[in-house]
Amino acid sequence: MLGNRIRYFAFFALTLISFIGFRGRTLFTVMAVLVVMPFFTIHKARKMANRMGVNILFDKDMVGRNAVNVMTVEVDNKVYLPSTGVTVSFKLKNSLYEEGDKLIKVDVPVEGYGKNSVTLEIKAENCGYIYTDEVVVNVLDLLSLASFKRKKEVEARYMVIPSYIYAPSDKTTYKPEDDSEIVMHEVGEDTSEIESIREYLPGDRMQRIHWKLTGKMEEMMVKEYAINYDVDINLVCEMVAQSQTGSLDGLLDALYSTMVELCDTNERYMFYYVGKDHQSVVGLNITSREEVMDALAQLFYVKPYDNIVLAQTLAKAAGAGAVMSVRWMNGKEDPDKLLYEFDNKVVLVWE
Repeated sequence: MLGNRIRYFAFFALTLISFIGFRGRTLFTVMAVLVVMPFFTIHKARKMANRMGVNILFDKDMVGRNAVNVMTVEVDNKVYLPSTGVTVSFKLKNSLYEEGDKLIKVDVPVEGYGKNSVTLEIKAENCGYIYTDEVVVNVLDLLSLASFKRKKEVEARYMVIPSYIYAPSDKTTYKPEDDSEIVMHEVGEDTSEIESIREYLPGDRMQRIHWKLTGKMEEMMVKEYAINYDVDINLVCEMVAQSQTGSLDGLLDALYSTMVELCDTNERYMFYYVGKDHQSVVGLNITSREEVMDALAQLFYVKPYDNIVLAQTLAKAAGAGAVMSVRWMNGKEDPDKLLYEFDNKVVLVWE
């Protein structure tokens, strides 16, 4: 920008010297334009920066870890003049982590009066909401002599869901020892009544795909059969990050897989998690995969904590009996209570 100013004023000085020496009308006109033009373009650039609207759009509301999502940066210019340069910068944050924000900086070509946009591909390695709530717009005037920065509030987010990993499928696993007489039914055993049709979710079995409807809609659709519930289960998740990496992904993979497996083994269960204030517990009744996704959407707003039995303690205080906990392995688990071990890191255990 400093170089542009030097060149502009050098040209103005040369024009002024020529006018003094030759006194031509043309030189006078050029000199007058050079005097007025900066004030005009700078005024319009300031106005453009003040009135400009910015929107961030994501192509998909939900993706898996490391999956590509398309982000559109849209700039709405409300001034009739174009700009030689508009830069939009912002941070993409993860709702579960304090660190690791990704700085995005993109140049958007801006024409007069209208919306202008650029698209780029992004991907996230960790589960959670990827979001931004503020952008900074830097607008250059037409002569590139001055720039104006303005902060704009935006609201854009998408959810990165956990991976479906192997979970125990033995029906007798998901009940306390004193409930051994209870019989559990697999979802789909009674196919006489289809309760609903929904979009495909990661982990759905191929046998449930509604192929005829999938062909018509060009999108994977899945059948949900009528459910007869037999066992009430209290499932809690301890949002404690693994100390070595600070990552919750392994824990959330185990949680998601367990919740999905419980739905597929025809279980009605209560899911408990610690509230945002870390002093209360939230209980959700889960009966379907859609409710699993809704529960994760709420869980992703809870910051990690250090107490490895906080959710369990609060759930029991709220009236839950025996609870099944998903948490990091700490080396002190009772083998008689342990239900399942995920990758030697995360355990599923009755408490």
